[in-house]
Amino acid sequence: MAWGGAMNEVGARVTKMVTKRYADLQEKPDAVFYVIDASRTPQQRSPARVVQQMVALQFASAHQLPMALAWAIIMLCKHNGYIDMLREEIQESKEAGGLVSTSKLRLMDCFLRETARLNPLDGLSIQRKAVKPFTFADGSHIPAGNLLAVPQEAILRDKRYYPNPGSFDPWRFYSPADSDKAIVRFTDVNWKFPFWGSPTQSCPGRWYASDVIKYALVHLLENYDMEPVNPIYRPMIWTTAIAPSLTMRVMLKPCATSYGK
Repeated sequence: MAWGGAMNEVGARVTKMVTKRYADLQEKPDAVFYVIDASRTPQQRSPARVVQQMVALQFASAHQLPMALAWAIIMLCKHNGYIDMLREEIQESKEAGGLVSTSKLRLMDCFLRETARLNPLDGLSIQRKAVKPFTFADGSHIPAGNLLAVPQEAILRDKRYYPNPGSFDPWRFYSPADSDKAIVRFTDVNWKFPFWGSPTQSCPGRWYASDVIKYALVHLLENYDMEPVNPIYRPMIWTTAIAPSLTMRVMLKPCATSYGK
């Protein structure tokens, strides 16, 4: 397995970890053990193959958060009228010591939720494989070995659930602090918003991801003005993946006005 560039460092670190793990194959609840345990043939259990699997797992689990952040930045550039409103909300959310309370960023929650609605990271969600034949309550039969998924992109653009589904409107989710309407969070899960998975088995790291994205946006909004250099708002589609354009560039300029200082 050949590495190049920064992958040399990544590969070396993972190889060291896997080699150490092979020296002690007593069951431990970690990812390396489960990859080794799931490998059935000598070829699959080779250290080189396990290293490859671990690197793939790391990248598969790590790309979603920065992609969601990238989409948020892109939508801020495209709908820059929200920038000042979000900056004002950030200042109002600060507690003693100047720390931002992310739970008070209601508009940002709605902005991120609407960004995810129009730019899901995959056209499909909740992908599953039938390990044995299964029949749904309506009579639909799934033979063993078939793959199933929820058509996430279609649901998120369905006018039955979202009026004017093609328009970017964070306010569709917003409720003022003094409103009786339930607060809608970026992390909320339901069948009309399967971005985080199903209501019964959703992403356990979504609160962490949400806070990381929020703090990153707080830093950017307080310190920089954002300007698209070459606005390319169309996504890059690869199989079912929906990714930001690889060639779009955003210029960050230090704010002329001091925010949050």
